[in-house]
Amino acid sequence: TMVSMYNSSDSRLVKNALLQGHQSIMADGITQSRYPSTVQQFIPSFSLFWIGMGYDYWRYRGDEEFLKTLLPDYRRIISWYEARLKDNGSLGRIPFWFFLDWAPGMANGEPAREADGDSALQDLLFMIALDNVAQMEESFGIHAMAEYYNSLRGRVAAGFEKKYWDAGRGLYADTPAHRSFSQHTNAMAVLAGMAEGEKACRVLEN
Repeated sequence: TMVSMYNSSDSRLVKNALLQGHQSIMADGITQSRYPSTVQQFIPSFSLFWIGMGYDYWRYRGDEEFLKTLLPDYRRIISWYEARLKDNGSLGRIPFWFFLDWAPGMANGEPAREADGDSALQDLLFMIALDNVAQMEESFGIHAMAEYYNSLRGRVAAGFEKKYWDAGRGLYADTPAHRSFSQHTNAMAVLAGMAEGEKACRVLEN
């Protein structure tokens, strides 16, 4: 009984967090990074993580009817990012705070990126969000949207290997300049399915 009570309470807390993300969305299509708050703050990657939160909630809890109500928000976030895609398939320089982690080497919590925005981590987070939304769209019966998001993910993934893979290091670089390499980028590359099987094992070991 205690376990079932905890699980029920835990589920409500996650659902409340998802609803607060929904309530925080601005007119241009991204969530606020903290909400409710008297000071507005934007960390666009948090909008992608919020999509991931909904995806995880769906996979663990179901609650399809509730998740369907969030699909319009997810589409707005994806559209906000899609508008910033460059011809080479990478995202341009994303505005606001490019925060990821308070890790050594990440000044102000920001990972390496080029002046025009090219960043392996940025592209990987977008690909994971696209995959999450595509799976939900497909499962909820909106096949055309799922097909579109899978196609969009393919566009980002198409040039990823050429831009970021460093065969000499056996790692993905943080940017096309191949000046820096991080655990964050390479772990995310495995999670995004860019490295699989033996290659994924080598990447993680390296």
